[in-house]
Amino acid sequence: MSNTLLETNPSIESLVQPRTLEAMKAQYQLDQQEKFLSIRAEAETLLQQLQAIKQQRQELSNSSVEA
Repeated sequence: MSNTLLETNPSIESLVQPRTLEAMKAQYQLDQQEKFLSIRAEAETLLQQLQAIKQQRQELSNSSVEA
C-alpha cells in the first residue's frame, strides 16, 4: 500500500495502522517467547550438567573416604 493512498484516505490509515501495530507486537512477543524458551532450555541443560558433576564429585569423595 502506498503512502499516497494512506494520505488521501485517512480512514484506510486508521484501519491499517492498528492492525500493523498489533502484528508487530504479536511478532515481537513471539520472538521474545522463543528467546525465553531457548534460554530456559539452556539453563535446564546447564543445571542438569552441574548436578551430574556434583554427584560425581560426591561419589569420588565417598569412595576415597572408604578406601
